[in-house]
Amino acid sequence: EAGVSRRSALKGAFAALECTLFPAATELLTRPGLPGEPKATPSDLLRPEAWKSLAPYDMDGAAQAEAAAALARGDELVASGDPAGAVGEYERAADLVGSGQYKLWQAATLRGGHAKELAGDRAAGNANSSEVWWWGRGLRWPGWYIIAYLSARSAYYDTKYPDGVPAPARATSRASARGALGAKARGAEPKRKAGNDLIFELIILTVGGIEQPDA
Repeated sequence: EAGVSRRSALKGAFAALECTLFPAATELLTRPGLPGEPKATPSDLLRPEAWKSLAPYDMDGAAQAEAAAALARGDELVASGDPAGAVGEYERAADLVGSGQYKLWQAATLRGGHAKELAGDRAAGNANSSEVWWWGRGLRWPGWYIIAYLSARSAYYDTKYPDGVPAPARATSRASARGALGAKARGAEPKRKAGNDLIFELIILTVGGIEQPDA
């Protein structure tokens, strides 16, 4: 009983961290800085101001409009056959909004990466895609919350069924001598532990994708 209680408590604590601290810390360390501010570093996790920056940001309308215009100019340069010139416009658009406008920053960074590849710098283009992918693993990634749910459910069943959750007995049909079907109950299957749900967490951690930007 004591072992089950400790295991349930650990799973419950892990579930709480999975839907709070882990995604928030990942968000801080993988996103760009707010407009005019540098990107956060691991030491910033010790500063309360850094955590407060996760609150909704009131983006300056003029800066957002300027960023959208730079994004459009980048698109025009790519269309006219000047991807190298477009890179600067895309980077300007991304810098103007930073983490204050996820969709616009994502679009500018992905398109900037594509322009770099067109200009012959594939490694730099892949680096842009990687930046977008990592920020997508922050607060917006559903995997954190799915894992938290599985962990919390496992903790609940460990507490409710300390000896394991009994699987329902199955009945099989057998033909009688006269051709009629008869049911014969089999013995109960071995009990399965609810903790096995955690096996799926490793699978879920590999699932994800980059949110497609608005055109």
